[in-house]
Amino acid sequence: MSKSLVLPAGSLRHRIAIQSASESRDSMGGVTYSWSTDDTVWGHIRPLSGKELVEAKQIDARVTHKIIIREYSSLTPSHRFQNDSRNFNISSILNIQERDKLQVCSCIEDV
Repeated sequence: MSKSLVLPAGSLRHRIAIQSASESRDSMGGVTYSWSTDDTVWGHIRPLSGKELVEAKQIDARVTHKIIIREYSSLTPSHRFQNDSRNFNISSILNIQERDKLQVCSCIEDV
């Protein structure tokens, strides 16, 4: 990645929900997770790669994306992004030039 990241006007055109998980236990001791939206921001979604792996006779599809948003100070990899009906698990978060303006997140889409 270059030293600076310049985005053309209008490139943050996707409405992205920032979601956090809460867990609850059922009567059998199992854990279920529910996601709630903390905030909705404008962002840029760019697909990077896609691959399908066959393990134990099951296909596991992985799609990797780069999602760019304006700085969101409380964002952690325990959050996820949602755009329409698509969910993106956050793998890493980079604060470009440590200037607290843009964050570039590496994500894996749930498929």
